[in-house]
Amino acid sequence: MKSPSKTRDIRESNIKRILLEVRKQRAVVKSSLARTLHLSFATVSSMCSSLEERGYISRVEMRESTGGRRPVSLRFNPNARFTLAIHINHDFNTHLALLDMNHDVVDEAGIFLKGSPSVEALVEAVDSQTQLLMGKNGIEIDRLMGSGVAIPGVFNREKGIVQATTSRLLSNISLRERLEARLGTEIMIENDANMAALAQSISMHRRMSNLLFMYFSAGIGLGIIIDGKIYSGTSGFAGEIGHTRWLVSLPQAEDTRGVDLKSLVSMQNVLMQYYADEHSEEEVSRDSERLTAGFLAACEKQEDKALGVLRRTGQIIGFVVAALADLFNPEMVILGGNIAPYLDLLLPVVREHARQASFTAQSVDLWIAGASDVESLILRGCGEVTFQEWLQNTSILDSA
Repeated sequence: MKSPSKTRDIRESNIKRILLEVRKQRAVVKSSLARTLHLSFATVSSMCSSLEERGYISRVEMRESTGGRRPVSLRFNPNARFTLAIHINHDFNTHLALLDMNHDVVDEAGIFLKGSPSVEALVEAVDSQTQLLMGKNGIEIDRLMGSGVAIPGVFNREKGIVQATTSRLLSNISLRERLEARLGTEIMIENDANMAALAQSISMHRRMSNLLFMYFSAGIGLGIIIDGKIYSGTSGFAGEIGHTRWLVSLPQAEDTRGVDLKSLVSMQNVLMQYYADEHSEEEVSRDSERLTAGFLAACEKQEDKALGVLRRTGQIIGFVVAALADLFNPEMVILGGNIAPYLDLLLPVVREHARQASFTAQSVDLWIAGASDVESLILRGCGEVTFQEWLQNTSILDSA
């Protein structure tokens, strides 16, 4: 005979499985749920009643019927709970979004700190904007599953601080502790590339359980998804590919240490190569938007210098993608971020050289694609990380 606690654990596990399946399918009948999850119809009916009482699902009569009682469709209610997604960029410009349980944006706001920004000012602004968003949409704090925070760096969970970040102001800061104290909710912090990779994985209808996401911003991050989960390594530093060193750019390989990847293929490096005789590094940083437009115009005109810079960059990225593909054997490699303006021009070069250099590509079709709206992916990743943590640590049977 099972103990009461064991029986309760089984019920809790089953009700979460049912919630996940209804969420995945958005609408499903009980008989189908029972077959898919290998549960009895009685168990599914009981668990669905509990989920309906708590507002996670609703029943809708289907129009189609072969006679007798009309079948009932179980519909997922994405507004049962909400998540706050927070994307902090390296310059401290921050994007807040209130997400439903499908990770669709309910409302959003931007934070642009003026003068000399500080962590204290950012946390205060996040708190203020959160209260405005939740008040505006009539959402109480107890309906918030938590907050997912994407950062340009590594969050050391053991020490509780931000490390290896492109944002000087975030370095060695106890960000989670400060946000939790101010917002009064569970905070999940993860690298921005990891958030984008996770969202890309679930957006492929869960067909992509192993993929890599190269995210180009002030640095270069690599989101690694293995068996549907973020892989961050022993201390969170897995995927910090911008700091890896490569010999590929050194014609005579005089420096055996190589050059870090960020210095080779970042947006800043592309523009510096093209405008080296006209602008300083500081000028390129300050006027990058206009100079990017000029570079793209030159590429479209088939200017030799611009195409040469583009091809050189694509070759290096292609070699890196080939090495990563051989190491991880992913189903897909995605590129995105601030290289989006010239991604369509770059991808054919990357694909060509990656497939030539990759051992894996000789046996399987290496799928290399671009992502145009990485910001949306990062926010959705914030929602999914928070949802997973909430589901793991929440007792649905005890929830109101």
